[in-house]
Amino acid sequence: MRKMVWLTGALLTLAHGQNAALLAAYTQHNIPAIEKMVQSGVTFESETEKRFYTALLEPDAEKAVAVYKHIFEQGSALFKYLSADRLHDYYYARGYYTTAADYGRYLADHEKVLAREESPAPDVPAETADNEQYYIQVGAFGMADNARQMVNMLRTQNYSVRVKERVINNRTLYCVWVNGAKDFQATLKLADQLRQKYHLNYKLIKE
Repeated sequence: MRKMVWLTGALLTLAHGQNAALLAAYTQHNIPAIEKMVQSGVTFESETEKRFYTALLEPDAEKAVAVYKHIFEQGSALFKYLSADRLHDYYYARGYYTTAADYGRYLADHEKVLAREESPAPDVPAETADNEQYYIQVGAFGMADNARQMVNMLRTQNYSVRVKERVINNRTLYCVWVNGAKDFQATLKLADQLRQKYHLNYKLIKE
């Protein structure tokens, strides 16, 4: 499971009637807290929410994956996104990189969609959408100096990189973004090169 600090704060605001405490624990990678809440009889707001968090605690990975797939196909936008995140990590860990990339594409393309559902933006000219491209997030730090150190290291290797400030769960994070391309596959190839060369986890973002 990737560090849930990658997930945008929009997920928490999109929770609406969903259990915000469970979602907050998930974004913080606090599985013991989720297990404690579930065992204490937390009230689920929907059957989908119940199935997702129950699957998260399921020791049989194949059973959990079957649940995530069902939610991804039929669930709400929020749990579809979270299930895609789980499926991406599952297939990537097992070496099914093409399948993982498909879910990675969905995550990259829908992160902004989720944010817009919570806070609809004014109409944007069509040409603006044409200028969107993918970025590779390779780090998220609580201290700006740490982010700048990674940026400086990558710049010495001739990567186009910058610090992107984001507020997630009321906490300011300094994220390191490497410029990708408009094409998903080209960006994915570059991201995999970064991972192999520098052992960096990454998330693809479209903006």
